[in-house]
Amino acid sequence: MQVYTTVLPPSFEEGIRSEYMPLPCAMLRRAADFAGSFRDAREMRTRSPVLTVAVDRQKFETHASSALESFRLGVIEASQCTMMTFRFQKGEAQFVWLADAADPDLWKAMDNMTRSRQLAFVFQEQANLWFLPWNVPSSLGQFGIYRREIGRNSVNFLAAAGGAMADANLATHLSTAFSGVAVKYRCVNVLMTPHLKRVLDSIPGTATVPSDSAAAVGFASIAPSPGTVQ
Repeated sequence: MQVYTTVLPPSFEEGIRSEYMPLPCAMLRRAADFAGSFRDAREMRTRSPVLTVAVDRQKFETHASSALESFRLGVIEASQCTMMTFRFQKGEAQFVWLADAADPDLWKAMDNMTRSRQLAFVFQEQANLWFLPWNVPSSLGQFGIYRREIGRNSVNFLAAAGGAMADANLATHLSTAFSGVAVKYRCVNVLMTPHLKRVLDSIPGTATVPSDSAAAVGFASIAPSPGTVQ
């Protein structure tokens, strides 16, 4: 499973940053990619999307002991882009994927998700993987209108996502799913697709490093139990 950090160059967003900006990324995958390793994956439609994430085991065990679980879609509208948010929360632990509403690969995955009514998460601790299937609605509801963003400049999304991750105000858009339960551990990644990877590769000075390198955050994980969308 590819989990890595992209380091954006100082000139990427001129006038805002003077240092390299780390951008934690997690690849959007399909159930078929994990069918050889997990029975749950074999029982899913092959094109059902899978959100990957690498997290810290100690923090997860500390803050995710509750049986409370939730998955939600959301949107953050910025001036030059629209970010879709995928949020999975277990107790006080929340995992967030920021996605580019202008990304055609994202919408292909969303269509596959609603057709199959299936989604899954893969959690990584170094070489160990856990596969978690999840039931989803058959419609995107109000989120379908953001398909109109396809074709906009995805570089704007990368700048906004990187800035949001560095900005403590991002937490105001990522509220807890449970009344009275504060989020004490949050893991945020850009949801990387082939389209977005090509955009990154086109930016001069961009470097991709392994998730366990000095430039990236240390990762580990355990798997929560199955549930349904709330």
